[in-house]
Amino acid sequence: MGSVDLIIGVREVEADLLGDELFALDGFAVAFDLEDAHLAFGDDDVSFGKTGRPVRGGAVGDEIVKRLLDGGSAICAAESVGPVSSSIRMKINGLHARAFPACPGRLRPRRASGGRRFEVGVAARNRLGKMRRQGRRMSELEHHVRALWTLFEPIHAVTYFSPEAREAFADIGLTRYWDGYFAGRAAPLGAVTAAPVVAIFSGFAPFLVERVLPAVWSTVTVDRVLDARSRGAATTLRNLVPDERSVAEAADVLAEIAARVDTIGRPLAAANSALAVEADPYRRLWQAAATLREHRGDGHVMALVEGGIAGISTIVLRSAVDIDATSVRKARGWTEEEWAVEVEELMTRGLLTGQGEISENGRVAVERAENMTNQLAVGPWRELNDAEIARIARTLAPIARVCQTVFPFPNPIGMPRPWDPNLDPNASAVPVSPRAS
Repeated sequence: MGSVDLIIGVREVEADLLGDELFALDGFAVAFDLEDAHLAFGDDDVSFGKTGRPVRGGAVGDEIVKRLLDGGSAICAAESVGPVSSSIRMKINGLHARAFPACPGRLRPRRASGGRRFEVGVAARNRLGKMRRQGRRMSELEHHVRALWTLFEPIHAVTYFSPEAREAFADIGLTRYWDGYFAGRAAPLGAVTAAPVVAIFSGFAPFLVERVLPAVWSTVTVDRVLDARSRGAATTLRNLVPDERSVAEAADVLAEIAARVDTIGRPLAAANSALAVEADPYRRLWQAAATLREHRGDGHVMALVEGGIAGISTIVLRSAVDIDATSVRKARGWTEEEWAVEVEELMTRGLLTGQGEISENGRVAVERAENMTNQLAVGPWRELNDAEIARIARTLAPIARVCQTVFPFPNPIGMPRPWDPNLDPNASAVPVSPRAS
């Protein structure tokens, strides 16, 4: 038997295995010309069969997957060999995938006792090496983009916590907190009704949103709301950071990144990015932060929907990790009965234990959504090198540190403390997913 380098990924991809090619995509590679293959990963075994046939063997652990991504290899052996004419379905850690053809290297079968030996061609090995390097680079970039989120999120979030922001909304007649919140955050979309806001924001009880929208638009125009939210945030930032030159530098840097956001399927990012760029540096900085925050937020909702944990499911799960259940339930407008029904549903799904604590499956679901959120947030930062990322982080960090004084930790939006790029250049202290404080 021979050995074949494998990289096992976690994305769901589909295609056909045709002939004896090497197949690879997004960190997923598998080399086969087998009717039914058995692969050994360290101490764990997994059998791969044709579509529709059961997968046999133990689960492949995260540590083994990491070892493979870092350059490990796996043994590929089979007692019977034949060409595969249809796709092969695999299940690894509960995730299904099909091999996808993306690597031109050929497998050269050679006779060996007990079966056939497969060796990967030089071109394929070079491609696998490049994929490993790209995979590590992408993983590092995703984490740094997550760390950067902890720097622009506090700048954006002053609009939800500062007295200056509340006062600006009150000046135009929006005296109740949720009037300012829903009208202010939704204003870039226009005079929308409650239904799309419930869907786009995710996690809020429809009743809470319906108390505000669309009624608020009969008392104030969208333009006045947009001006109030910008004015309130800018006043807050000006009071917190009187040094206008440092704010202008941060605004220029962040506005350039915000201009690169990909907006397909991201309604809030699209609506915010379409707003006119303002001359005042404080307003410009806040709007750039808002665009990037909503870009990440739109991606987060996509990830939650994909994982089947959007809406109330998200906050019930998060309340079992890092957010106070009672306060977040009331803040998001859910009744005790609605909350209890969701808890029961998540227990049935195995995402909460019988005691209402988050289960291992629940933790995996939350972490998977965070990982996908990080991946989806990379777009506007993708072309930056490490030095450019570090420069942006050092520019934003002093402002973020001051802004964080406006809100509590832990807070109802689940925001971690800002990254300090000077003390922690690799962002090692930035949590990779929500965790208990």
